[in-house]
Amino acid sequence: MTTVESSRPRRSGTAYRRRTLRDPVAVGCLVVLCLVVAVSRAAPLLGGVGVGVGVGRDVLSRLLYGGRTSPVGGTLAVLVAFVVGAPLGLVSGFYRGRLAGPEHRHDRAVAGPRA
Repeated sequence: MTTVESSRPRRSGTAYRRRTLRDPVAVGCLVVLCLVVAVSRAAPLLGGVGVGVGVGRDVLSRLLYGGRTSPVGGTLAVLVAFVVGAPLGLVSGFYRGRLAGPEHRHDRAVAGPRA
């Protein structure tokens, strides 16, 4: 018996999502990430409840408000790296390494230990 294929092409993201949602570690990490984001977004409501040690030392408020700014900083860093790195890599690849000298030397200088 032959199988009849559907006329609608299958999207590749569907299989990836299904496989990811079956993985308990991935689901657990997703739940923790969503909780951290939700609690950080609710910092104005939850912060300042006076749980800290003294005046100006409310550790919960500091953590909640810090959780609001950290994802923004991480996202901006990734966007800047992409905006600078993608064109540089495309131009370097187009010219097949003739322009690869300066940026590769910079990478080695930053990544390597100082003697």
